[in-house]
Amino acid sequence: MTDAREKLAGALSGILEHYRSADDIEYHAADAILAALPDMVPDLVWQMTHINYHRSDPFDGAIRYTVRENINQNGEWHWYINGSRDPKPYLSLEAAKAAANAHHRATWFATLTGGAA
Repeated sequence: MTDAREKLAGALSGILEHYRSADDIEYHAADAILAALPDMVPDLVWQMTHINYHRSDPFDGAIRYTVRENINQNGEWHWYINGSRDPKPYLSLEAAKAAANAHHRATWFATLTGGAA
């Protein structure tokens, strides 16, 4: 059980006491909240800084996502985080941005739950 789940369950325990119709309802509520968190993280905001080079700097540059076209492979796009490239190629700019956004959401969720991204 993760620390985030324990904390949420503790906070919800008192609030939900009068709704107790099932055992450990606070854990069911905590699970529902944790399941909703990835969709609550806002998408990255992208800027085109060069031709075929897009950048997003959440947290004022502490983390930098970039998406760029591989000029040696026509039509192949990759996303990077702080300069490290995701090995999977994508067939479009939008697909690479979607993959970077998914990583961004997973990283947030892992941070909040103590898991791995």
